[in-house]
Amino acid sequence: MGLAAQGALAAVHQGLPVLGPDLRDGYDLSLAGVGVVLGSVTLGTVLTLFAWGALADRAGERVVIASGLAGAALTLAVCAVAPGVGLLVGALVLTGMLGAAGSAASGRAVVGWFGPGERGLALGIRHMGTPLAGASAALLLPVCLLVGGLPAAFLALAAGSLLAALAAWRWLREPPAGLTSPAVAARPGSPVRDARIWLLAAGSALFVLAHVATVSFLVIWLNEDRGWSTAAAAGVLAATQLTGAAGRIAVGRWSDLLGARVRPLRWLVLAAAGLIGLGALTMDQGDWVTVPLIGLGCAAAMSGNALTQVATAELSGPGRAGAAMGLQSTILFAIVAVSAPLFGALVDATSWQGGFALLALAPLASWLVLRPLRAAV
Repeated sequence: MGLAAQGALAAVHQGLPVLGPDLRDGYDLSLAGVGVVLGSVTLGTVLTLFAWGALADRAGERVVIASGLAGAALTLAVCAVAPGVGLLVGALVLTGMLGAAGSAASGRAVVGWFGPGERGLALGIRHMGTPLAGASAALLLPVCLLVGGLPAAFLALAAGSLLAALAAWRWLREPPAGLTSPAVAARPGSPVRDARIWLLAAGSALFVLAHVATVSFLVIWLNEDRGWSTAAAAGVLAATQLTGAAGRIAVGRWSDLLGARVRPLRWLVLAAAGLIGLGALTMDQGDWVTVPLIGLGCAAAMSGNALTQVATAELSGPGRAGAAMGLQSTILFAIVAVSAPLFGALVDATSWQGGFALLALAPLASWLVLRPLRAAV
Protein backbone atom coordinates (compact mmCIF):
# COMPACT_ATOMS: atom_id res chain seq x y z
CA MET A 1 0.00 0.00 0.00
CA GLY A 2 2.89 2.35 0.74
CA LEU A 3 4.34 1.68 -2.71
CA ALA A 4 0.98 2.34 -4.40
CA ALA A 5 0.36 5.54 -2.44
CA GLN A 6 3.83 6.84 -3.19
CA GLY A 7 3.52 5.85 -6.84
CA ALA A 8 0.20 7.65 -7.41
CA LEU A 9 1.62 11.14 -6.90
CA ALA A 10 4.98 10.11 -8.33
CA ALA A 11 3.29 9.16 -11.60
CA VAL A 12 2.21 12.80 -11.92
CA HIS A 13 5.59 14.24 -10.90
CA GLN A 14 7.53 11.88 -13.14
CA GLY A 15 4.95 11.62 -15.92
CA LEU A 16 4.58 15.34 -16.63
CA PRO A 17 8.08 15.57 -18.18
CA VAL A 18 6.97 13.00 -20.79
CA LEU A 19 4.22 15.45 -21.72
CA GLY A 20 6.74 18.30 -21.93
CA PRO A 21 6.90 18.63 -25.74
CA ASP A 22 3.10 18.45 -26.07
CA LEU A 23 2.60 20.93 -23.24
CA ARG A 24 5.06 23.28 -24.88
CA ASP A 25 3.34 23.08 -28.25
CA GLY A 26 -0.24 22.97 -26.94
CA TYR A 27 0.13 26.00 -24.65
CA ASP A 28 2.88 27.82 -26.60
CA LEU A 29 5.39 27.79 -23.73
CA SER A 30 9.08 28.64 -23.45
CA LEU A 31 11.44 26.22 -21.65
CA ALA A 32 11.08 28.31 -18.51
CA GLY A 33 7.30 28.18 -18.96
CA VAL A 34 7.42 24.40 -19.25
CA GLY A 35 9.45 24.41 -16.04
CA VAL A 36 6.70 26.38 -14.29
CA VAL A 37 4.09 23.80 -15.35
CA LEU A 38 6.32 20.90 -14.31
CA GLY A 39 7.07 22.54 -10.96
CA SER A 40 3.45 23.38 -10.13
CA VAL A 41 2.66 19.94 -8.68
CA THR A 42 5.75 20.18 -6.49
CA LEU A 43 4.71 23.64 -5.29
CA GLY A 44 1.36 22.28 -4.20
CA THR A 45 3.03 19.34 -2.49
CA VAL A 46 5.24 21.69 -0.47
CA LEU A 47 2.24 23.51 0.95
CA THR A 48 0.61 20.50 2.62
CA LEU A 49 3.22 17.78 3.28
CA PHE A 50 3.84 18.77 6.90
CA ALA A 51 0.11 19.13 7.62
CA TRP A 52 -0.69 15.71 6.11
CA GLY A 53 2.15 14.11 8.09
CA ALA A 54 1.00 15.66 11.37
CA LEU A 55 -2.59 14.59 10.62
CA ALA A 56 -1.41 11.02 9.99
CA ASP A 57 0.19 10.99 13.47
CA ARG A 58 -3.24 11.78 14.91
CA ALA A 59 -5.79 10.17 12.58
CA GLY A 60 -3.79 7.33 10.99
CA GLU A 61 -2.66 6.70 7.43
CA ARG A 62 -5.80 5.09 6.00
CA VAL A 63 -8.10 8.13 6.07
CA VAL A 64 -5.32 10.55 5.11
CA ILE A 65 -4.11 8.62 2.06
CA ALA A 66 -7.55 7.66 0.75
CA SER A 67 -9.05 11.15 0.99
CA GLY A 68 -5.99 12.94 -0.38
CA LEU A 69 -5.52 10.71 -3.42
CA ALA A 70 -9.24 10.76 -4.24
CA GLY A 71 -9.12 14.54 -4.30
CA ALA A 72 -6.02 14.47 -6.51
CA ALA A 73 -7.87 12.27 -9.00
CA LEU A 74 -10.57 14.94 -9.29
CA THR A 75 -8.11 17.79 -9.91
CA LEU A 76 -6.27 15.73 -12.54
CA ALA A 77 -9.57 15.30 -14.34
CA VAL A 78 -9.83 19.10 -14.37
CA CYS A 79 -6.39 19.24 -16.02
CA ALA A 80 -7.77 17.15 -18.86
CA VAL A 81 -10.22 19.88 -19.81
CA ALA A 82 -8.14 22.97 -18.92
CA PRO A 83 -8.42 25.42 -21.87
CA GLY A 84 -5.55 27.66 -20.75
CA VAL A 85 -2.25 27.39 -18.91
CA GLY A 86 -3.58 29.34 -15.91
CA LEU A 87 -6.26 26.79 -15.08
CA LEU A 88 -3.83 23.95 -15.83
CA VAL A 89 -1.24 25.27 -13.38
CA GLY A 90 -3.89 25.91 -10.72
CA ALA A 91 -5.29 22.39 -11.02
CA LEU A 92 -1.79 20.91 -10.86
CA VAL A 93 -1.02 22.90 -7.71
CA LEU A 94 -4.19 21.47 -6.12
CA THR A 95 -3.14 18.00 -7.29
CA GLY A 96 0.12 18.38 -5.42
CA MET A 97 -1.62 19.70 -2.29
CA LEU A 98 -4.02 16.75 -2.16
CA GLY A 99 -1.72 14.04 -3.49
CA ALA A 100 0.91 14.91 -0.86
CA ALA A 101 -1.16 12.83 1.56
CA GLY A 102 0.14 9.66 -0.09
CA SER A 103 3.76 10.70 0.26
CA ALA A 104 3.55 12.06 3.81
CA ALA A 105 1.53 9.24 5.38
CA SER A 106 2.78 6.13 3.56
CA GLY A 107 6.32 6.51 4.88
CA ARG A 108 5.02 6.64 8.43
CA ALA A 109 3.05 3.44 7.80
CA VAL A 110 6.17 1.57 6.65
CA VAL A 111 8.22 2.77 9.63
CA GLY A 112 5.51 1.53 11.97
CA TRP A 113 5.44 -2.00 10.53
CA PHE A 114 9.22 -2.71 10.22
CA GLY A 115 12.14 -2.82 12.64
CA PRO A 116 15.58 -1.15 12.24
CA GLY A 117 17.17 -4.19 10.57
CA GLU A 118 14.52 -4.19 7.85
CA ARG A 119 13.57 -0.53 7.60
CA GLY A 120 16.06 0.48 4.93
CA LEU A 121 14.92 -2.31 2.62
CA ALA A 122 11.24 -1.71 3.39
CA LEU A 123 11.41 2.00 2.68
CA GLY A 124 13.54 1.26 -0.36
CA ILE A 125 10.68 -0.86 -1.70
CA ARG A 126 8.17 1.85 -0.82
CA HIS A 127 10.27 4.52 -2.54
CA MET A 128 10.65 2.22 -5.51
CA GLY A 129 7.11 3.36 -6.24
CA THR A 130 8.44 6.70 -7.49
CA PRO A 131 10.72 5.45 -10.29
CA LEU A 132 8.39 2.54 -11.12
CA ALA A 133 5.54 4.98 -11.53
CA GLY A 134 7.84 7.20 -13.57
CA ALA A 135 8.86 4.31 -15.79
CA SER A 136 5.23 3.24 -16.25
CA ALA A 137 4.24 6.80 -17.11
CA ALA A 138 7.13 7.11 -19.56
CA LEU A 139 5.92 3.99 -21.38
CA LEU A 140 2.14 4.50 -21.20
CA LEU A 141 1.66 8.25 -21.57
CA PRO A 142 3.06 8.40 -25.13
CA VAL A 143 0.36 5.84 -26.05
CA CYS A 144 -2.28 8.03 -24.38
CA LEU A 145 -0.98 11.03 -26.34
CA LEU A 146 -1.35 9.11 -29.59
CA VAL A 147 -4.87 7.96 -28.72
CA GLY A 148 -6.36 11.11 -27.22
CA GLY A 149 -3.73 13.79 -26.73
CA LEU A 150 -3.17 15.61 -23.42
CA PRO A 151 -6.73 14.98 -22.12
CA ALA A 152 -6.26 11.20 -22.36
CA ALA A 153 -2.89 11.43 -20.60
CA PHE A 154 -4.30 13.42 -17.66
CA LEU A 155 -7.32 11.11 -17.35
CA ALA A 156 -4.96 8.12 -17.17
CA LEU A 157 -3.08 9.80 -14.30
CA ALA A 158 -6.41 10.53 -12.58
CA ALA A 159 -7.42 6.87 -12.83
CA GLY A 160 -4.16 5.78 -11.22
CA SER A 161 -4.67 8.15 -8.29
CA LEU A 162 -8.25 7.00 -7.77
CA LEU A 163 -7.26 3.32 -7.79
CA ALA A 164 -4.55 3.97 -5.18
CA ALA A 165 -7.09 5.81 -2.99
CA LEU A 166 -9.55 2.91 -3.16
CA ALA A 167 -6.81 0.37 -2.40
CA ALA A 168 -5.67 2.35 0.66
CA TRP A 169 -9.22 2.58 1.99
CA ARG A 170 -9.79 -1.14 1.50
CA TRP A 171 -6.52 -2.67 2.74
CA LEU A 172 -4.41 -0.23 4.74
CA ARG A 173 -4.42 -0.76 8.52
CA GLU A 174 -2.57 0.69 11.50
CA PRO A 175 0.33 -1.45 12.88
CA PRO A 176 -0.45 -3.37 16.09
CA ALA A 177 0.53 -1.57 19.28
CA GLY A 178 4.06 -2.33 20.37
CA LEU A 179 5.26 -3.49 16.98
CA THR A 180 7.58 -0.51 16.44
CA SER A 181 11.10 -1.27 17.60
CA PRO A 182 12.38 0.46 20.79
CA ALA A 183 15.53 1.25 18.79
CA VAL A 184 13.53 4.19 17.46
CA ALA A 185 12.33 5.48 20.79
CA ALA A 186 9.88 8.35 21.03
CA ARG A 187 11.53 11.73 21.50
CA PRO A 188 9.92 14.77 23.12
CA GLY A 189 9.09 18.01 21.37
CA SER A 190 8.31 18.99 17.83
CA PRO A 191 10.65 17.95 15.01
CA VAL A 192 10.54 21.60 13.90
CA ARG A 193 12.92 22.33 16.80
CA ASP A 194 15.34 19.52 15.94
CA ALA A 195 18.31 21.01 14.07
CA ARG A 196 19.36 17.57 12.80
CA ILE A 197 16.08 17.16 10.91
CA TRP A 198 16.61 20.52 9.22
CA LEU A 199 20.20 19.67 8.29
CA LEU A 200 19.23 16.27 6.91
CA ALA A 201 16.38 17.83 4.95
CA ALA A 202 18.62 20.51 3.43
CA GLY A 203 21.24 17.97 2.37
CA SER A 204 18.56 15.68 0.96
CA ALA A 205 16.99 18.47 -1.08
CA LEU A 206 20.29 19.42 -2.70
CA PHE A 207 20.91 15.78 -3.54
CA VAL A 208 17.46 15.23 -5.03
CA LEU A 209 17.60 18.51 -6.96
CA ALA A 210 19.91 16.88 -9.51
CA HIS A 211 17.49 13.97 -9.90
CA VAL A 212 14.42 16.17 -10.32
CA ALA A 213 15.98 18.61 -12.80
CA THR A 214 17.36 15.77 -14.93
CA VAL A 215 14.11 13.81 -14.99
CA SER A 216 12.10 16.95 -15.75
CA PHE A 217 14.09 17.79 -18.87
CA LEU A 218 15.52 14.48 -20.07
CA VAL A 219 12.81 13.95 -22.71
CA ILE A 220 12.94 17.57 -23.93
CA TRP A 221 16.76 17.53 -24.04
CA LEU A 222 16.87 14.34 -26.10
CA ASN A 223 13.99 15.49 -28.30
CA GLU A 224 15.10 19.05 -29.04
CA ASP A 225 18.89 18.99 -28.65
CA ARG A 226 19.77 15.45 -29.73
CA GLY A 227 17.02 14.87 -32.31
CA TRP A 228 15.42 11.84 -30.63
CA SER A 229 11.72 11.06 -31.05
CA THR A 230 9.50 11.56 -28.00
CA ALA A 231 8.90 7.80 -27.75
CA ALA A 232 12.63 6.99 -27.86
CA ALA A 233 13.43 9.69 -25.32
CA ALA A 234 10.65 8.39 -23.06
CA GLY A 235 12.26 4.94 -23.31
CA VAL A 236 15.52 6.37 -21.96
CA LEU A 237 13.58 8.00 -19.14
CA ALA A 238 11.87 4.69 -18.36
CA ALA A 239 15.24 2.87 -18.29
CA THR A 240 16.64 5.52 -15.96
CA GLN A 241 13.65 5.20 -13.65
CA LEU A 242 13.89 1.40 -13.52
CA THR A 243 17.60 1.62 -12.71
CA GLY A 244 16.80 4.06 -9.93
CA ALA A 245 14.07 1.75 -8.62
CA ALA A 246 16.46 -1.18 -8.37
CA GLY A 247 19.02 1.12 -6.80
CA ARG A 248 16.63 2.15 -4.02
CA ILE A 249 16.08 -1.44 -2.96
CA ALA A 250 19.79 -2.31 -3.15
CA VAL A 251 20.89 0.81 -1.29
CA GLY A 252 18.21 0.32 1.36
CA ARG A 253 19.38 -3.22 2.07
CA TRP A 254 23.01 -2.08 1.99
CA SER A 255 22.27 0.53 4.67
CA ASP A 256 20.58 -2.12 6.84
CA LEU A 257 23.69 -4.28 6.66
CA LEU A 258 25.97 -1.31 7.38
CA GLY A 259 23.79 -0.11 10.23
CA ALA A 260 24.13 3.42 8.85
CA ARG A 261 22.08 5.75 6.64
CA VAL A 262 24.05 8.96 6.06
CA ARG A 263 27.38 7.31 5.25
CA PRO A 264 26.16 5.37 2.17
CA LEU A 265 24.06 8.39 1.19
CA ARG A 266 27.18 10.56 0.97
CA TRP A 267 28.90 7.96 -1.23
CA LEU A 268 25.93 8.10 -3.60
CA VAL A 269 26.20 11.89 -3.63
CA LEU A 270 29.73 11.70 -4.98
CA ALA A 271 28.74 9.12 -7.60
CA ALA A 272 25.85 11.26 -8.86
CA ALA A 273 27.98 14.39 -9.04
CA GLY A 274 30.75 12.59 -10.92
CA LEU A 275 28.47 10.92 -13.46
CA ILE A 276 26.44 14.03 -14.28
CA GLY A 277 29.58 16.13 -14.45
CA LEU A 278 31.23 13.68 -16.83
CA GLY A 279 28.07 13.60 -18.92
CA ALA A 280 28.25 17.37 -19.32
CA LEU A 281 31.96 17.31 -20.17
CA THR A 282 31.51 14.61 -22.83
CA MET A 283 28.39 16.12 -24.45
CA ASP A 284 30.29 16.64 -27.70
CA GLN A 285 31.44 13.01 -27.85
CA GLY A 286 28.16 11.52 -29.06
CA ASP A 287 24.94 10.21 -27.54
CA TRP A 288 26.39 6.78 -26.77
CA VAL A 289 28.72 8.43 -24.22
CA THR A 290 26.81 11.31 -22.69
CA VAL A 291 23.29 9.82 -22.50
CA PRO A 292 24.31 6.80 -20.34
CA LEU A 293 26.37 9.06 -18.06
CA ILE A 294 23.53 11.51 -17.50
CA GLY A 295 21.04 8.64 -17.06
CA LEU A 296 23.22 6.78 -14.56
CA GLY A 297 23.92 9.99 -12.65
CA CYS A 298 20.19 10.59 -12.37
CA ALA A 299 19.64 6.98 -11.25
CA ALA A 300 22.34 7.35 -8.58
CA ALA A 301 20.63 10.49 -7.30
CA MET A 302 17.32 8.59 -7.16
CA SER A 303 18.79 5.67 -5.26
CA GLY A 304 19.40 7.50 -1.98
CA ASN A 305 15.99 9.10 -1.45
CA ALA A 306 14.65 6.33 0.79
CA LEU A 307 17.70 6.59 3.06
CA THR A 308 16.85 10.19 3.89
CA GLN A 309 13.38 9.13 5.00
CA VAL A 310 14.75 6.26 7.12
CA ALA A 311 17.25 8.61 8.75
CA THR A 312 14.51 11.15 9.48
CA ALA A 313 12.28 8.52 11.07
CA GLU A 314 15.10 7.13 13.18
CA LEU A 315 16.14 10.57 14.37
CA SER A 316 12.59 11.57 15.29
CA GLY A 317 10.94 8.48 16.79
CA PRO A 318 7.56 6.90 15.93
CA GLY A 319 5.43 9.36 17.91
CA ARG A 320 6.44 12.22 15.67
CA ALA A 321 7.64 10.35 12.57
CA GLY A 322 4.77 11.56 10.41
CA ALA A 323 5.41 15.22 11.24
CA ALA A 324 9.19 14.82 10.92
CA MET A 325 8.97 13.08 7.56
CA GLY A 326 6.43 15.66 6.43
CA LEU A 327 8.79 18.47 7.46
CA GLN A 328 11.73 16.81 5.70
CA SER A 329 9.70 16.29 2.56
CA THR A 330 8.38 19.87 2.70
CA ILE A 331 11.90 21.31 2.73
CA LEU A 332 12.93 18.88 0.01
CA PHE A 333 10.02 19.77 -2.24
CA ALA A 334 10.40 23.48 -1.53
CA ILE A 335 13.87 23.39 -3.06
CA VAL A 336 13.09 21.02 -5.92
CA ALA A 337 9.90 22.97 -6.76
CA VAL A 338 12.07 25.70 -8.23
CA SER A 339 14.59 23.33 -9.81
CA ALA A 340 12.64 22.73 -13.04
CA PRO A 341 11.93 26.41 -13.87
CA LEU A 342 15.43 27.48 -12.81
CA PHE A 343 17.11 24.73 -14.82
CA GLY A 344 14.97 25.56 -17.83
CA ALA A 345 15.86 29.26 -17.52
CA LEU A 346 19.55 28.38 -17.10
CA VAL A 347 19.55 26.29 -20.27
CA ASP A 348 17.72 29.09 -22.10
CA ALA A 349 20.42 31.54 -20.97
CA THR A 350 23.45 29.27 -21.57
CA SER A 351 23.28 25.79 -23.10
CA TRP A 352 22.34 22.24 -22.22
CA GLN A 353 25.98 21.49 -21.50
CA GLY A 354 26.31 24.43 -19.14
CA GLY A 355 23.09 23.53 -17.37
CA PHE A 356 24.13 19.94 -16.67
CA ALA A 357 27.64 21.02 -15.62
CA LEU A 358 26.27 23.40 -13.00
CA LEU A 359 23.68 20.85 -11.93
CA ALA A 360 26.47 18.48 -10.89
CA LEU A 361 27.49 20.98 -8.19
CA ALA A 362 24.27 20.40 -6.20
CA PRO A 363 25.22 16.87 -5.02
CA LEU A 364 28.64 18.17 -4.01
CA ALA A 365 26.97 20.80 -1.83
CA SER A 366 24.83 18.04 -0.31
CA TRP A 367 27.96 16.05 0.55
CA LEU A 368 29.21 18.99 2.61
CA VAL A 369 25.87 19.69 4.30
CA LEU A 370 25.45 16.06 5.41
CA ARG A 371 28.96 15.78 6.85
CA PRO A 372 28.02 16.64 10.47
CA LEU A 373 25.42 13.82 10.47
CA ARG A 374 27.66 11.03 9.22
CA ALA A 375 28.01 9.50 12.69
CA ALA A 376 24.52 10.35 14.00
CA VAL A 377 22.50 7.81 12.05
